[in-house]
Amino acid sequence: MNYKQAIKKIRSNRCVGVLLIFFGIAITIFSFLKYLYVKANNIAGDDLLGGLGNIIKNIILAIYNIPWIPKALWLRSPDIDPDNILSSGNILFLLFYVMIFVGVSFWSSASELSSRLEKIRIMIANEQLAASIRGEPRPDIDKVIGGVVVDKKGIYSKLHELYIAPLIVTVLGALLTYLFNLN
Repeated sequence: MNYKQAIKKIRSNRCVGVLLIFFGIAITIFSFLKYLYVKANNIAGDDLLGGLGNIIKNIILAIYNIPWIPKALWLRSPDIDPDNILSSGNILFLLFYVMIFVGVSFWSSASELSSRLEKIRIMIANEQLAASIRGEPRPDIDKVIGGVVVDKKGIYSKLHELYIAPLIVTVLGALLTYLFNLN
C-alpha cells in the first residue's frame, strides 16, 4: 500500500477501534451493573448487609435514570449468571468483553502505522533539506509520497493481546469473585 492508502487505513482502523472499545466497555459495564443490582437486591433482605445492598441498588438506579445514557444499552446488555457459566448471557458478555481487546488491537495497529508514516515524513523532509543544501532542486513531496510503499501489518500481529490480556483479567476477576464470595 502507498502512503495515502496507509493514511486511510489509519483512519478506518482508529474509527473501528474506537467504536469497538466504546460499545464493548459500555455493554460490559451495564451488564456488570445489572448483575450487581440483582445481587444487591438479594443482599437487601439480609439484616447484616441490608443497608449496603440498598445503597448499591440506589446508586445503580441513579445511574440507570441518567437521561443521556441510552436505555437500549441497558436493555440489550446481557445478563450475567455466575451459576451457569455456559448461559447465553455469559457467552454474550464474554464476546462484548473480548470486543474491547479487539478494538484496542485496531487502535494500536493504527498507532503503529501512524508512527511509521511519521518517520517516513521526517525522512522525506530531511531529503528535501539535503537537496536544498546541495543546491539541487527539491523533490516534489507529492511525487515522493506517491512512490512510497508502506508494508502491511494488520491487527493479527497483535494476536497475543487478543488472548493473553483477557485471560489474565478473567482469572483475576474469577479470583476476586471467589475471594469476596460474590456468586
